[in-house]
Amino acid sequence: MPECDIADPETLGKTLSGFGAAGVEPLLDLLQQGSEHSRIAAAAALARIADVRTREAMIASLEDPSPTVRRQAATALGRIGDIHALDALWDALARPEDPLRREHSAMQTAILAIEDRLAAESPAKRKIPATPEGEAP
Repeated sequence: MPECDIADPETLGKTLSGFGAAGVEPLLDLLQQGSEHSRIAAAAALARIADVRTREAMIASLEDPSPTVRRQAATALGRIGDIHALDALWDALARPEDPLRREHSAMQTAILAIEDRLAAESPAKRKIPATPEGEAP
């Protein structure tokens, strides 16, 4: 593994992402059980890998106490581009504002990335979630 500053979790995350898809499972474990520093590194790595298998963990990480983990989770969800993450991103965006506005910017960027990806797909391939009864699609 290349040398990196392990004191900087985002730099560590960049290094860990070099394992690609093979690193997803250990990074998910670290994301769910590690210290704040470890969760930030794992979230940063998983955001770079952008593997659809991380979707549920990234959605759960939108609730993490660390604003940096939440920001990385939003970034990952945007890169994955899965429509199933939209509701969670909108819900997270609607929460009372945190001191770090970058987190909200990451969520908005993720929403836009998913919507752009959906717009580029043919209507036959799109999977639009069901709308609540009485609302227009």
